[in-house]
Amino acid sequence: MIAWTKYSSSGANATKPLNSDEKNKGKAVVPKPNLIVLFTLFISLMIIWTMYQQWDSNLSVYMTDLGIPLSRYSLLWTLNAFLIMVMQLIIIWLSRYYENYIVQIIFGLIFVTISFVTLVFAHDYGYFVVAMILLTIGEATAIPTIPALVNNLAPLGTKGLYQGLVNSWSSAGRAIGPLIGGIIIEKQSYTFLFEIATLALAIVVILVVISWLLNRKKITMY
Repeated sequence: MIAWTKYSSSGANATKPLNSDEKNKGKAVVPKPNLIVLFTLFISLMIIWTMYQQWDSNLSVYMTDLGIPLSRYSLLWTLNAFLIMVMQLIIIWLSRYYENYIVQIIFGLIFVTISFVTLVFAHDYGYFVVAMILLTIGEATAIPTIPALVNNLAPLGTKGLYQGLVNSWSSAGRAIGPLIGGIIIEKQSYTFLFEIATLALAIVVILVVISWLLNRKKITMY
């Protein structure tokens, strides 16, 4: 009865059909410079996670082939977890005085790249420890910062969509990483894999820097 009397199509509360202007009103439009930087970051995430997955999938085999016990490989991940906690505390402290997302991302990407340079020359356990330290510094600095920058680049009505894309591109990298690594190792060698990873990550750094420098004056922050 309430619905019949209060929401009659002929009553004052009837919903009017929206014209095209009203339908488009309030829709968030992402500026083109923002889109360029956003998709550069998405591609970067996929490549980062593709290479990062080599630590999860292929490094254990490589280390044991070098005669390093599997227990020491596991110890590297204990070091990784400890360093992430330390780095997060340092980043939180630094953010009170200075916060620049793009600088943090580039800084982190450089460290991730250098970690794979170290792996090219790794023949004993000390190299792997140094590589893990470098990787963790880069991981803790860049990977959490990318979603934060994406959030600032996306208008209010699209933030959820673009955070979903962050997860999608990251998941794509995690999915193809072990496969790509396995193919490269089978066709070439572990050293060649690390060289490819270094080159790919260096290209990522260059692309992020170029896309930011070309678009930063036109970018709209939300």
